[in-house]
Amino acid sequence: MENNLIKTANNTFNALNDEQKKVAKIIFQSVTHRKVIYQDEVRPTSIKELAAIADVSIDMCKEVVQKFSHKQVLNSDHTLSEDSIVEPDEALQGWGPLNTWMQEELEDSQEYKKWSLSAQEHQTGKGDLLKGCDLKLAITKREEMHPNQAWASRYDSNFELTMSFVDFSKQTEEIERLNGEKLANRRRKIFQAIFALICLIMVWSMISAYIAFEAQKGTEIKAKQIIDGQKQQIDSLQKVIKTLHKNE
Repeated sequence: MENNLIKTANNTFNALNDEQKKVAKIIFQSVTHRKVIYQDEVRPTSIKELAAIADVSIDMCKEVVQKFSHKQVLNSDHTLSEDSIVEPDEALQGWGPLNTWMQEELEDSQEYKKWSLSAQEHQTGKGDLLKGCDLKLAITKREEMHPNQAWASRYDSNFELTMSFVDFSKQTEEIERLNGEKLANRRRKIFQAIFALICLIMVWSMISAYIAFEAQKGTEIKAKQIIDGQKQQIDSLQKVIKTLHKNE
């Protein structure tokens, strides 16, 4: 059965507007920590740091924290300041949304650490840029995560290098894609030119063959005409000879 605090947490969260829910999720992800071996632990965090991680004003952060702290879901000072430390109550273990958020945070942090490691290896000449599926995944995850310096600093100190690495990988792949398209277009144009030349050669060959054929036909006709003429002359001579024989 759900304990009373979990019911209170559900009711409090459901009463928030959409923007407050986004901030609340980040707050709970920030004040808890799930290790790879699924050992969950509390991570006490100041209001100031929570606001920076959530990328909201301190007043907005205090407003959301108060909604939970007044119900003892989050533990903090009675009067909140930017230095007030916030942490969840231990009785929240087993709260469904919190478990989901902690798992998301774990997976996001692992993905970010991969980018960071790749960025450092590339900087030292030991690794390549992100490419293909790895780059697409990094771009998609970054858009989903919206990481910032405050969040990333909890995992390493290479945020600027890491983000620049992802951006440079994206730009490089785009340049390679455009160059590939240009090369493909160039090859296509060359192929089209060669094909057109072959077609011209074939057409010229056909025309030449036709001209030769017609020329041959003309020669044959002329030869026939000559032969026919000679036959006519022979016939005429034969007639003359016959006439002479008769006269004798």
